[in-house]
Amino acid sequence: MEINILAGDTAPSEILNLPLSPSSLSKPDLGMSPKRHQRTYHLLVLQEGMHTQSIALEAATYSIGRHPANAIVLSAETVSRQHALLLRIHNPKTGNHFFRVIDGNIQGRRSRNGVWINGERRFSHDLKDQEVIVFAEDIRATYHLVSKLPEDYPEPFFASESTDIDSTSSPVTQPLTPSDSEQRDLGEAALVRLSSFPELMPHPIIETDFSGSITYLNPAAVAQFPDLLESEHHPLLYGLVKMVQQTSNKYLVREVQVEAQVFEQSIHCMPESQVIRSYLIDITQRKHVEKVLRESEERYAAAARGANDGLWDWHLQSNRVYYSPRWKSMIGYAEDEIGDHSDEWLSRIHLEDCERLQQELLLHLQGDTAHFQSEFRLRHKDGHYRWFRSRGLVIRDQNQQPYRIAGSQTDITEYHLAREQLVHDALHDALTQLPNRLLLMDRLGQAIKQYRRNAQDQFAILFLDLDRFKIINDSLGHMIGDHLLIEVGHRLQACIREEDTVARLGGDEFVILLNSLQNIDDVFLMAKRIQKKLQLGFVIEGHEIFTRTSIGIALCGPEYKHPEELLRDADTAMYRAKNLGKNRYEIFSSGMRSQVLALSQLENDLRRAIDRQEFNLFYQPIMALESQK
Repeated sequence: MEINILAGDTAPSEILNLPLSPSSLSKPDLGMSPKRHQRTYHLLVLQEGMHTQSIALEAATYSIGRHPANAIVLSAETVSRQHALLLRIHNPKTGNHFFRVIDGNIQGRRSRNGVWINGERRFSHDLKDQEVIVFAEDIRATYHLVSKLPEDYPEPFFASESTDIDSTSSPVTQPLTPSDSEQRDLGEAALVRLSSFPELMPHPIIETDFSGSITYLNPAAVAQFPDLLESEHHPLLYGLVKMVQQTSNKYLVREVQVEAQVFEQSIHCMPESQVIRSYLIDITQRKHVEKVLRESEERYAAAARGANDGLWDWHLQSNRVYYSPRWKSMIGYAEDEIGDHSDEWLSRIHLEDCERLQQELLLHLQGDTAHFQSEFRLRHKDGHYRWFRSRGLVIRDQNQQPYRIAGSQTDITEYHLAREQLVHDALHDALTQLPNRLLLMDRLGQAIKQYRRNAQDQFAILFLDLDRFKIINDSLGHMIGDHLLIEVGHRLQACIREEDTVARLGGDEFVILLNSLQNIDDVFLMAKRIQKKLQLGFVIEGHEIFTRTSIGIALCGPEYKHPEELLRDADTAMYRAKNLGKNRYEIFSSGMRSQVLALSQLENDLRRAIDRQEFNLFYQPIMALESQK
């Protein structure tokens, strides 16, 4: 005989290894209910044509019908798609239960040919042992209540004298079938409970009276907490009545831990019915997820605080943006001083940065960049602008269309100031804060390029060297000498125009680049102005110091292609001015270069002449040592 045990509509039960001798469940309870009876097993023996199957009813509900989604499928055409429903009704005081058969489904939809019990059509009927159910002309089932199950099923169970299991074999004191009054009471209570489907609920439901005695357990509660009736201090019942008595609220919620599981206990107090109903939901996994999420959020919040970041979340469709409190405080505003519109952000961006930020944002929304990143200036509440770096990532829908972008914002004002300082230090003299050689050569190169494009854009450079500066350093010390260089730099800056450049090359050497000259005579006027300005004395730490300067001038010309060439010729003219008496200026000419080259060549030849034996003796005087003649 093939036995098909089908799961009900609720979670399947483990019934493949049923006990041959159920243990007695007569342990002392909480003093609020009688002893529980011996376990009763429920069988449904179904005959469909020549096919017979026996079903051990262990689940809370069984749907019966022609549709393959039913727990018990009947293939006859005379059977409706949802023909009937078996509903388990539980008695928590005895631990027993029985099954109610309902025509159609729980929503009230009836079957086409009805459900017939013992020859009478019934819309709802509480089944008793040996009762016969007819679903169609050739389909019937017999309901059995037995005290134990055999190890095998040698024969199907029928409502006949030849049944193999004696349903009355249990003691009279341990009835298998609820009494008429018990069944009537349970039936009426079950009808009330059907409105909220407690028997079908996958979550446990517990009802107690105001003394704390359990009056009802749904099947899920029986399966989840088999020791609930035997436990004197079960966590689900502990303090429940006292909690209800101490408040006037009809609805309460608490979290209860039962061993390793955590439950949310929703308590509904019904004084008019003297009932305290508890709905239990297993939130163990949720609590674990909440813990992991909380730890993750704490780590992220700590990281965000440590990084000093503000957070933003932009919903593109509604154009609403969430700004974190830290984001708002970065620009000097309190929590309630900034709304949730995108203009709160975009309207404060510096005009020079708006177009670039919008372009970087658009590239990311279009998918051209993996991340959004932009650096921009934002207007602070005090009116000043501060630098920020914003990073974000777009979120797309199933059609790969962007609908949200979120990210963080970091104040990088100090970083920008430090970077600007580094750039400044790399291009300026540390002592005088004037442009150094690197910046001068760059600007001089730009002037040469401009002159080669347009010969009308003339320029010139003045190479200055202070006279007698070494004497000042040696006599008054290097600190006084450094202060003198700083003051000289200030006076030189006062002589030039905004488009000109004063640079210090090192030591006491300065270079002035004069741009956009209308007349070469302007160069000479500038040289005279500088000399006149420096002739005035300097008072430094009580010392009155006078200094002069020698100036070499190099004018622009088509022969110059590199800045070094101009600087070299201006330096040559400056040394010519020193050789001619100092405190004067000289303009470079090609003759100066020839003289310098000739002198340099003569020095080199003299240094190598001895090694090469290039000196010849043409006359050697002869003298008498005694007379010196």
